[in-house]
Amino acid sequence: MDLNELLYHHQIALMSVSQAASRGHAAANFDLPLYYAKRINDYRDIRGLTGNLIMVGGAPRDVGLSGRVERDRYVGDML
Repeated sequence: MDLNELLYHHQIALMSVSQAASRGHAAANFDLPLYYAKRINDYRDIRGLTGNLIMVGGAPRDVGLSGRVERDRYVGDML
């Protein structure tokens, strides 16, 4: 997935969790928003980008990275 797809799916997952909570449904065992946040972080980390999403108490916060990409590491659109 490219970054736009990951961000889209992350947003949909956040909205689904919010709707489930407001309707009183039990939370799933698998934290889908956190899964996509980690995928977004990996995508950004591989490319040396900053502004990672770190989930803290159910809400993302920005954390800067060093901005370096590992030498000889493939930088493509697929993880």
